[in-house]
This record gives sequence, structure tokens and C-alpha cells, in this order.
Amino acid sequence: DGNLFIELFGDSDSDITDYEVLFINGADGKVTARIKLPKNSIMPEDGIFVIADSKTSSSTTTNIIESDLIDNFDPQNGPDCVQLLDNSGELLDSLGYGDGLPEVAENGLECFEGQPALDVPAGVSLTRTQGIDTDNNSVDFISQDTPTPGLI
Repeated sequence: DGNLFIELFGDSDSDITDYEVLFINGADGKVTARIKLPKNSIMPEDGIFVIADSKTSSSTTTNIIESDLIDNFDPQNGPDCVQLLDNSGELLDSLGYGDGLPEVAENGLECFEGQPALDVPAGVSLTRTQGIDTDNNSVDFISQDTPTPGLI
């Protein structure tokens, strides 16, 4: 209900038009939802692009104060996967969390890197350790009790 968010981290001023965030069911590897970034989506100067979930009653408002895009999404509780694809459909990054995940989703792309991150309870977020990308989700992502959208 407007409290969820996804952060994309990258080079400032880079064009991320038509990039996609895919939500993958951890039980069977099926794509359950996707967010396609609209035309003229540009990575902000701070290098953090925040996608915020819209409130149930409105497609244009959210509880996330700093956001670059508002969309309606509600990823399932884990274990699940999230994939980031560029505008040509190439996998840029993936995050799997929880146990028993398929290694590959129905789209033929990996669900996670290395080992999945731990699953976290509602209200807690998974965040990438700043500057760390060892291609192992269990090392690269940690739980954060107080989510901080837009602050890495």
C-alpha cells in the first residue's frame, strides 16, 4: 500500500529507458509481474533511481518520499527472485532471497548470483552492501531493519 520500493544503482545521467524489473516466483520460476521503465528514464545525479509502489487508492501517490517512478507492484513474500534487464533484454543483475529457488527462471535467465540472500520479514529490506558486487547474493545483500529508500 505505497510502502514498497526498489533502488537501481548506476552511472548518473545514463539512459535507463525500457529497462525492466521482473518479479520471479521462487516456487516455479515463473514471471509474476514486471515494471518497464518509461521513455526518458534517466539515472539521477546521485546514481540512485527509486521505483516506489503506489498507494492502493491511487496510481500516482506513494508513501515513499523520494521516488523517480511510481508503479503498482507487490512482490510475493519469499523465497523469490528479482531480475533487472536492460532495454535489449540482457540480464544486468538478479537478486534471489530465501531457500529452494530455481537457479533459472522461465525466461532462461538466472534467478540469483552465487547463493541466494536470506529471506527477511515484512517491513525489513534487503540492501546491497555499498560498493559490493561479488556476484554472490548471500554476501552482497544484507537485511536492513529500517528501510531507507534513496539512501545507499
